[in-house]
Amino acid sequence: MITYASSDAIVLDDGAYLVEFNYEFVKESKNLNSLILSKNNQSNYIIRKESWSFKKDIPSIFFQNNNKKNILSQIIYSPISNEKVFHYVFPIKFHSVLWGGWLHLNMSLDDYEKKITNMYIGVFTFFS
Repeated sequence: MITYASSDAIVLDDGAYLVEFNYEFVKESKNLNSLILSKNNQSNYIIRKESWSFKKDIPSIFFQNNNKKNILSQIIYSPISNEKVFHYVFPIKFHSVLWGGWLHLNMSLDDYEKKITNMYIGVFTFFS
């Protein structure tokens, strides 16, 4: 949805729309801590629930084990959120052509950790 809604703004390099739309999207999302719209020309919009910024470079952890070629998902420590997150990165493509760059989604691990804790409690209760 983010890619579709932002596609015209990416092609037209409309930074104001990219920030406005994605900032509202992140603020309204329960599990999305932050997103990074990383354009091919090395400009990056970093959008968090409480603020946004524009940076030339992003930390290399966001492309770790990826070399900027493939979809990647992993749990990492995000220097943007200052916590462990589920990080999902994928290319922004229009008609199978890498046009806009990369979209990085940093998802909260709160629900995941609650489910793991409940699973362990259930297992220990069952075997006690």
